[in-house]
Amino acid sequence: MQEPTWPGYNLIAVTPSDSTTFSPAVRQLYVGVGGNVTVETEAGTTVTFVNVLGGTYIGPFFIKKVKSTGTTRSEERRVGKE
Repeated sequence: MQEPTWPGYNLIAVTPSDSTTFSPAVRQLYVGVGGNVTVETEAGTTVTFVNVLGGTYIGPFFIKKVKSTGTTRSEERRVGKE
């Protein structure tokens, strides 16, 4: 598991996918355009956040996937160290 105190200094575009896994997992997700966002946590739990407002961050907890199934919004960015 990652150290949860490292700062993010880049926002990287995300394409929702049921199979793509972030490595390492990310701790926050920026939602640019509102809608539903389905994520899988590092622990393997799948959660759908309903009616997320544009300009919102989801987290902080470790996210390993933004799933295409159940996600209806666009323009997510993951907060990362890359």
